[in-house]
Amino acid sequence: MLVLSDVCHTLINLNSTYDYIKYLYHHNYWNKKIWFLLKNRLFKIMSYVVYKITWFDYNRYITPRFFKGIYTKDLENINKNFWEFYISKKTKILDKIIKHKESWDDVFLVSASINPPIEILWNYLWLNYYSSQLEEKKWIYTWKMDEDLLWKKEKLIETKLLDIEKQDNVVFYTDNYSDIWFIKIIQKKSKNSKFYLILKKKSWEKKRIKLLSSNGITKYEFVS
Repeated sequence: MLVLSDVCHTLINLNSTYDYIKYLYHHNYWNKKIWFLLKNRLFKIMSYVVYKITWFDYNRYITPRFFKGIYTKDLENINKNFWEFYISKKTKILDKIIKHKESWDDVFLVSASINPPIEILWNYLWLNYYSSQLEEKKWIYTWKMDEDLLWKKEKLIETKLLDIEKQDNVVFYTDNYSDIWFIKIIQKKSKNSKFYLILKKKSWEKKRIKLLSSNGITKYEFVS
């Protein structure tokens, strides 16, 4: 069985990228000011409008800059504390993922989040993952994104998950309705498989369920 899972608000009850940055700089005044700017409602609206017009995502542009000049090794203690205080609290989906792993299923985390917080899950749970990657040179983070998976998860089917057509069963956990396009490609590639989509019920409204049906996605279950 091939098991794929989103991370933010699915596997863990966090936005792994922004909550990690918030924790990383919780004692730094100026970076906290930038953080609050990113979370400001008016700024979010303006960023959204700019993105829709120009396809320029300011949040994705600014995120790598929080890591500029940091040694990858220097994050080890921060990662340990972040795990203990934020991530280690189990969710229903995390319990399911652990059971899949114990059953020797092929488990992959698929997330557009940056790699430092996702690597924590790999380190503590030994879960394979595909995520956005910060650029690093000589073990030091630069101010750039090396690979960004936002809106590009379908590329994984073409470059990483090449044997998906051979899978007898595919399970995908997500709370994000924008993953519908990723799911459609999975269904198309794995025509002979039994495909199940597990959705977190709180995040889905009737119109989104209709969107699932209109896209030919009928085999799904709810996880509250």
